[in-house]
Amino acid sequence: MHDSASEVEQQAKEKERASSPPQAPSLLYFSHVSIVQTLVGAGGLFLLLFLFRFQAFLSLTESYLGGAHGDAGLYIWLTKSNIRDLFELPWFTTSAFYPYTRTLAWSDNFILPSFFVWLFELCGASHVLAYNLTLLGAQFLSGFFTFYLAYRLSDLILPSLVAGASFMLAGYFTAQLGHPQLQFTFCLPLGLFFLFRFVAKKDLFSGFFFGLVVLGAFLATVYYSLFLCLIGLVFFIAFWLLRPSKISIGDLARFGAPAALGLSPLLFFLFPYLDVKEVFGERGLYEPYAFAASALSYLSAGPLHLFYSFTSSLTHAEAYFFPGLVLLFLFGLSYSRLTEAKQLKKQSRLFLASFFLALLFSERDLLQLLVADSRMDVQVGHILATIFIWASLFFLSKVLRHMGTLEKKLGFEVVTNRALIGILFFVAVCFIAVSLGPLGNTAKGDFSFSPFSLLYYAIPGFDSLRAVSRASVVVLLCFSLLVPFALPLLRYYKKSAAVVSFAALILILLENGYSTYPLEPLDEPSAVVQHLAHTDITRSDVVLFLPWTDELTPHETVKSWGDFAYRNTDYMNAAFVIGSSTLNGYSGQRSAIMKEFPRKMSGFPDRRSMDTLQFIPGLKYVVYDLKAFPGMKLEALLERAKPYADELSFITSDEAQKVLFRYTPHSVLRDSFYLRTPSYPAGLLDLELEGRFETDTPPFTVNLVELDHFGGKPIATFELPANGKKETISLVIPASKKRAHPYRLAFRYDKKHKVTLYSRRHSYLLNAREK
Repeated sequence: MHDSASEVEQQAKEKERASSPPQAPSLLYFSHVSIVQTLVGAGGLFLLLFLFRFQAFLSLTESYLGGAHGDAGLYIWLTKSNIRDLFELPWFTTSAFYPYTRTLAWSDNFILPSFFVWLFELCGASHVLAYNLTLLGAQFLSGFFTFYLAYRLSDLILPSLVAGASFMLAGYFTAQLGHPQLQFTFCLPLGLFFLFRFVAKKDLFSGFFFGLVVLGAFLATVYYSLFLCLIGLVFFIAFWLLRPSKISIGDLARFGAPAALGLSPLLFFLFPYLDVKEVFGERGLYEPYAFAASALSYLSAGPLHLFYSFTSSLTHAEAYFFPGLVLLFLFGLSYSRLTEAKQLKKQSRLFLASFFLALLFSERDLLQLLVADSRMDVQVGHILATIFIWASLFFLSKVLRHMGTLEKKLGFEVVTNRALIGILFFVAVCFIAVSLGPLGNTAKGDFSFSPFSLLYYAIPGFDSLRAVSRASVVVLLCFSLLVPFALPLLRYYKKSAAVVSFAALILILLENGYSTYPLEPLDEPSAVVQHLAHTDITRSDVVLFLPWTDELTPHETVKSWGDFAYRNTDYMNAAFVIGSSTLNGYSGQRSAIMKEFPRKMSGFPDRRSMDTLQFIPGLKYVVYDLKAFPGMKLEALLERAKPYADELSFITSDEAQKVLFRYTPHSVLRDSFYLRTPSYPAGLLDLELEGRFETDTPPFTVNLVELDHFGGKPIATFELPANGKKETISLVIPASKKRAHPYRLAFRYDKKHKVTLYSRRHSYLLNAREK
């Protein structure tokens, strides 16, 4: 498969690069890309994207690429919410998940994509068109930046085009179109570009722009921003192993200081995430354990794959990372180029042995099969996998170090093609190691000391990751970037580079093809939703949609969080049309309301559900979906609501079987009663109360105490007449330092009085919208 003459020619070319720089020597040869070459690459990639997303282009103004429900529906809502509410509501607070604040930081904030959607809408595009153009644009940029980086490194346009296309149209991204944030991978090759650019120029701007890229990634998906930081760390380790005399502390400072400057605006967006972490804590290691990749993940494709759908059962739905046999072959071929020197054979064999043993022992299903489901033996397997993955990283480091020494003896001071392969291969293996997760279920007492566990405990942010298998996205990028270095090693490449490149492109794209992908229109608002949208409802009014989920377990917990997500993202989009706040919502955190209210509201309307509603100030309407209960008639529902007619009044229903109730609360206050209100920023609580005791009794004192943040201490005090008349009281509610957790406000007064609370409404103070 190797053309020895071409290898000699390539080595001579690298020697020439090292020995004859006409100007100040550069460590890395960065090929010049002309405007024509750039346009050729961009045009070719756009054509391929058009062909492989042809259905999406036909439905640009009608259907959302990736779907409109579940996770996809969440990101559709995020783009709308960010455009309308990011600078209108308190910082990082949304109109969903009431009364929680900082809820935009419960998951990926999607601010950068929302900005581009807003720009397209300014140009007259509908939301569906703007959203689709943003998503397709992100996919195109992923391919383009991969092509551009590959070309700058290899000086080979056709193989670089193959590299860009293979990453842009990787089967994993098609399988994950329902997770739109994962399509914004262009930050990864762009970040790598500035790392290589720094090696070539040692300039300040490379670090600064790298920091900006990390910032941009954070404003799309936090995962990729953390991966970029890790790429930078691994990149410099690999470079130091290859050229230790060419990297110094000063160089790292020259890169790191401008990078920190470029990243500095992150502080405006980071604090809400810290507030959320204070409330919900870091994710337990059992979560990344459940969502980790395994060896078979790199051999698994999705159930809608054209050819390899039979492999979908080998892993979970988050980990369909099979790049195709061609890319795997080229990945292995590039490694053979890396280790072809006789002096590297021993270390290479040790690396390969330890690496494949690590992959073998990482496969927990195989372990359970081999050891007859013995829990102890599976733990031993995880420990062995961890030992071997650390050993493989050690031996690969030795391979790079020895290779760098050999190249120095041959007079190569610059970064050769072989060294570039080494850097990309090292990054790929490191991210494979990370994608394997904790390699042990700590929730069951396993001891975990894998590479991911080290990152989890040592580097801030990694303890927030759940779907750690997504680290494999960086592996797919490295597979693609190695293509222009591996294709020239094929026997027939020198004779017909165009034919070989074209054949590789066709095979790679076929091996990443899917028979279909999700395209859905957003459901039209029902008549009930449209009715509410035309009332005088405001953001301080709260709408509750029921049911929370279709089915509960025998223990009255949510049976399917997938069903919960589907329903509640639909509710979020409906509430956006209405213009109200809503208790409903689905995101990366599960609040107490998400866990408790499906149970408490399951019998609506009954006494338990009505008692639950009274804790929420501002709740004005309840929208009930009869379709969730086949066989239930409107008449039966209204009959069940009759005992609560003084609180719940029927307004209307529609053909979609949505039933609208107006909620008018009144609560006789007891010690167990409390109100759930936002804790940040300061707010205004408007109450309508009635006090009773005896005629002509003087007003009595009522203390409003907070139970969770202030330890039951009063945060407001007022006098209430005991004359049996309704009194309107307005209280300023101070902000809490624990900003992401709602208050529990209770009323304390002399129990010889009887107090009834009628309307209760919370609004944010206009002058309290601190960022």
